[in-house]
Amino acid sequence: MLTKIVVEVYNKSIIPVKINNITIVSQSTSFLSYKIKNEFYQNREDILNPESSCELYIEGIAFVKKKKI
Repeated sequence: MLTKIVVEVYNKSIIPVKINNITIVSQSTSFLSYKIKNEFYQNREDILNPESSCELYIEGIAFVKKKKI
């Protein structure tokens, strides 16, 4: 199952902030299905201006479907 996660980021500083990458780490190793590690990593090149916010869309994350017992 592929899904999309939306992350809202606020920059409260007085200087621009550059977002280079995003890493999502789950507590369960079976949460993300396509890697042995429980981690999703995506390179980004976003600039967030001072006193502003933005939404980062992270797409294509494969989740493991819950198995029936």
